[in-house]
Amino acid sequence: HYTKGSLNLSGFKKAIRQCFDLGLTPEISEVTIWLDLAGLGDLQEQIQGHCYGKLLDLAIAENVKSFTLWNPFDSYSWRQPERLPGIWDDDFQPKPAYFELEKVLKRWKKREPDSDSLTLSLNTSG
Repeated sequence: HYTKGSLNLSGFKKAIRQCFDLGLTPEISEVTIWLDLAGLGDLQEQIQGHCYGKLLDLAIAENVKSFTLWNPFDSYSWRQPERLPGIWDDDFQPKPAYFELEKVLKRWKKREPDSDSLTLSLNTSG
């Protein structure tokens, strides 16, 4: 779980590579990027989306085979209403994070059109 702005991609990359070096198959699970409701309005959702997109892009680039979001819906979040980590809002409308994830997936699909090697999961029970 991360608050937008605190995501350390170089640390993630290092950890992923260490797993591979040990012969392990890394998976990224329970991805949650919280908002900090102190201030920035719509800009917060843009930053949150950017963070989700960067993390997924890193996962694909590093050959991580599974990327799981903890709970994609703000309205069912255990941190509702103060953190709003979902990629869909309270009215089940896509937030910028949804479109960032979609953009990353489409870009990678164009690069590797025959690749189905990534599993993207959404945990709806969180």
